Amino acid sequence: MTVRHNYSVLLRPLSESDGGGWVAIVPDLPGCLSDGATPMEALENVGGAIEAWIAAARKHQHPIPRPDDFIDLTFSQALPDEMKRQAEQIARQMHNLQPWERPDQELLSAIYAEMARTTIRRAHLS
Repeated sequence: MTVRHNYSVLLRPLSESDGGGWVAIVPDLPGCLSDGATPMEALENVGGAIEAWIAAARKHQHPIPRPDDFIDLTFSQALPDEMKRQAEQIARQMHNLQPWERPDQELLSAIYAEMARTTIRRAHLS
């Protein structure tokens, strides 16, 4: 049985070098994401990831964040080059990577999601 959750989900395309398709990221649940060949498939698959994330949090007695309601805007799925550069710079600093080392894609996805959340929050507070 699939439980319906009210968590906001960010969808973005994956590059061909990352296997193509789409990734669905749940900003309120750190590290919770899924993918699919199409945006709808990624969105359907992330439901299972949300359930697994919540089950693991309960098992380990960690708090379960309430869904934020601030992500109700539609925005371009294309990430601006400047956002990509900033996210990679943050990832490199977090893991002391050399300039030629590629950051982990899941880490970059989490950073993109947090940057998007911050941008949207600022837009709602202005």
